[in-house]
Amino acid sequence: MKDPNQEALRWFIQSEDDLEFVRWLSGEKKFLDKGCFVAQQSAEKAMKACLYAKGERIVIGHSFSTFY
Repeated sequence: MKDPNQEALRWFIQSEDDLEFVRWLSGEKKFLDKGCFVAQQSAEKAMKACLYAKGERIVIGHSFSTFY
């Protein structure tokens, strides 16, 4: 079984990377629709990281709808 702390860190790093890409896109003033999509994905990955950090062992998907 995967270590929840390692999974949290992995997902958080991916979330930060996505957010950095969105910031770059917004500076370019291009592809704003795609930037919105990636920003949403970044938030969902950050939420997944939070769940792992809280001790969840298995978090399937990273859609906000799975967190309710």
